Amino acid sequence: MKGAALHMEEETKTFFEIISIAVMGGFVDYIRHKRGGAFQPLELVLSLIVAAFAGMEAHFIASWLELGVQLQFAIAGIAGYGGGVILDIGLAVLKKMIEARTSTQKK
Repeated sequence: MKGAALHMEEETKTFFEIISIAVMGGFVDYIRHKRGGAFQPLELVLSLIVAAFAGMEAHFIASWLELGVQLQFAIAGIAGYGGGVILDIGLAVLKKMIEARTSTQKK
């Protein structure tokens, strides 16, 4: 029982570290692309939320692929940096796959 609790504690720590790395990637993206104009706190917060989500999903995929933790950190940071773009591309690809599948089933 003690071993399971320790394992869960380690996984939780890694998960929060992954989210932190992804948020840092989102922050770097925000400061790189915010060229002039007034600072908008809501825009920053939304950017960080999207980055955390993208990094978390990237972590789950990398973990499922049994990649090393250090590589998972790198992938989460990159996903956080490109969070919104990655999600937009992923949704577009998924939409095309669904459309292709439904159009072939109608024939």
